[in-house]
Amino acid sequence: MNRIALSLLVASGVLALGLMAAEEKPKRGLDVSGMDISVSPREDFYRYANGTWLKTTEIPASETGWGSNYTLRDDNRKNLRKLLDAAIADRQAATGSLTQRVGDFYASGLDSVAVEKRGYDPVKPYLAEIDAIKSVADLLAYISKHPLEGGWSLLAIGVRQSAQNPDTHTVVMSQTGTGLPEKEYYTKTDDATVKIRQAYVDYITTLFTLTSTPEAKARQQAQDILALEAKLAQSHLSQIEMRNPFPRITKVAVEDFAAGVPALDLSARLTGLGLKTDTLTLFAPKYYRKLAELLGSESLETWKAKLRFSVLSGAALYLSSPFVQASFEFNGKALFGVKVYERWKIISLATDDLMGDLLGQLYVKEYFSPVAKKRMDELVANLRTVFARRIDRLDWMSAETKAEAQKKLAALTTKIGYPSKWKAYEGVTINRNDFYGNLKALAQW
Repeated sequence: MNRIALSLLVASGVLALGLMAAEEKPKRGLDVSGMDISVSPREDFYRYANGTWLKTTEIPASETGWGSNYTLRDDNRKNLRKLLDAAIADRQAATGSLTQRVGDFYASGLDSVAVEKRGYDPVKPYLAEIDAIKSVADLLAYISKHPLEGGWSLLAIGVRQSAQNPDTHTVVMSQTGTGLPEKEYYTKTDDATVKIRQAYVDYITTLFTLTSTPEAKARQQAQDILALEAKLAQSHLSQIEMRNPFPRITKVAVEDFAAGVPALDLSARLTGLGLKTDTLTLFAPKYYRKLAELLGSESLETWKAKLRFSVLSGAALYLSSPFVQASFEFNGKALFGVKVYERWKIISLATDDLMGDLLGQLYVKEYFSPVAKKRMDELVANLRTVFARRIDRLDWMSAETKAEAQKKLAALTTKIGYPSKWKAYEGVTINRNDFYGNLKALAQW
């Protein structure tokens, strides 16, 4: 689970990975059942080590892949479910307690009757604001006011630790504007990619028709959104280009960059987001130049349609079942081949993502005792001691290099199991009868 996980990585050579059925007793020694000894290890060691396992193992219908990391995650999900079910059942938990807040959040997400009754009511206020937009200035004002309700889909501005100086933070602007995984999805012509683009148009169309837009108009708007995103994607860095962050990081004065993209009214955008800075770190300056250009040339109605889609798509998994199904058909089936939707997994993931430090405290109490943490802390301390000794004994390092290596070793931060101080989510009230309200409160926190 994110935040509550062992961060220690022990490097090792793996000869074979064999997955045992849950009912089997653990076996000692090397499990060779997954190997394919008919393959020469000199020709294809991976197939030699894993070939039989690859041939005989089926990916579960609810998963995008399978392997040892997946089974670890799956076991952990089951542990979380036990904790969450127990929290739901504890109706005597004190108001504001870990159990009450975690249990009520999870229960609100599983309350299908209440979720179905509300339909898409939770997002209607945002859709109404978008419908009332009359100009590009109005559009930009909405983006600044509602970064979590569609605004982020056009303007990705936030605060991050500085890559050049980790002791400081900086306001960053990243590329966004597209709903498909990467820019090549808008240009590739192979059958699989063309099918995904069509599924994307179908998905947008479905969301619009579910909110009372006529079918023909909904499909035209979906096609317009795809065309707009394709133009925005032209300015994007590719996945390969993004692997090395430093060539694409540009630090500029707000005043200078704002002058190059006047259509964005950048100072007003920063003010609307509550950010005060005279410098920006740009991860994708080309995107914002393209965005500024298209704001002046593309139809305002298409921009509004894109914002409506962003609101609906971002909330779809947490609205009534037709929206959930539409999201799953595209984001699960079309993109990743997942065949089965399991709501409890979605809600448990949301619980972990949004209130992980509350759920985490319940988790470590049950599954990671102070004694276990002490053992792991000692293990890591012993590893550091051994590494330090080995550095001192290296004959290929100069004294100066050894001194720098020791500094690097001493600077490593040890994170085992859980933090010394937990987040408390101050001011957030969890209501067992208002799932979307809980989501909004935690996201805003």
